[in-house]
Amino acid sequence: MKIRPIFCLFILLLFIFFLQLIIRSWQSWKTRSELREILSSVQSSLEKALINDPPKGFPLIKGLGRLKVINGPLPSMEKLWLIVVFGEESCEGCPERELQDWIETLDSEILLREIVCLLVFPDKSEKINEIANKKKCRIFFVIDEDMKIKRKLNVIFTPRAYGFKEGKLVWLQKDPRSSIIEIIEEFVNTAKGQKFVKYLINAWSIELRRKAWKRKFEE
Repeated sequence: MKIRPIFCLFILLLFIFFLQLIIRSWQSWKTRSELREILSSVQSSLEKALINDPPKGFPLIKGLGRLKVINGPLPSMEKLWLIVVFGEESCEGCPERELQDWIETLDSEILLREIVCLLVFPDKSEKINEIANKKKCRIFFVIDEDMKIKRKLNVIFTPRAYGFKEGKLVWLQKDPRSSIIEIIEEFVNTAKGQKFVKYLINAWSIELRRKAWKRKFEE
C-alpha cells in the first residue's frame, strides 16, 4: 500500500516532464515560424526596393554628373570602376570597421591595376579626410552631400557596390550580406568573364601571401 503513492508521484512527475517538453517544442516552433515570417517580409521588401535599381547600361558621367572627389583627379574610363556607397548612419563608425576593411582589401597592386575604386560618403568627416589624403592611398573618396548619387543608384542598403565598364553600369550588388571578396568576384566575372576572375584571384592571393611574409619578417 505504501508503494502506490510513490508510483502516482512518479507518474505525475513524468507527466510534468513530457508536458514541459511539449511546451518547449511548441515555443521553439513558434519562434522559428515567426523568424521565417520576418525573413520573408524583409526579403519581400528588398525585392520591391530592387525594382527601382538603375538599368544595365546606366551612364556613369551623364547619370551621376561631376563627382566631388577629395583626392583626385580620376583616371580615364578604360579600367573597370567599382563604386561603393556608404550611408549616413555609418559615416562616423565605418572608418574603424567597414571602411578599414574595404581599404585593406582593395589596397592591392593587382586589383588597382584593373579596377578604379571609389568610396562614396554623404559628408567629409575628419577621419575620412585623413585617410583620403595619405600619400599611399590609391583609392578615391567621393562626397555626396546632396545625396544625388544615393538617389540615382537606389542605395537601399549600405555599403552597396556598383560596377561600371567603359563608363556604363554592368553589375550591382543585390545581396547586402555579400562579402567584399564576393563583390569583387561577381563584378569582375560579369565584366570580364570567369577566366579573368581566376587569373585575378590567383595573382591577388600571391600578392597577399607576399605581404603577410613581409610583415612577419619586419616584426
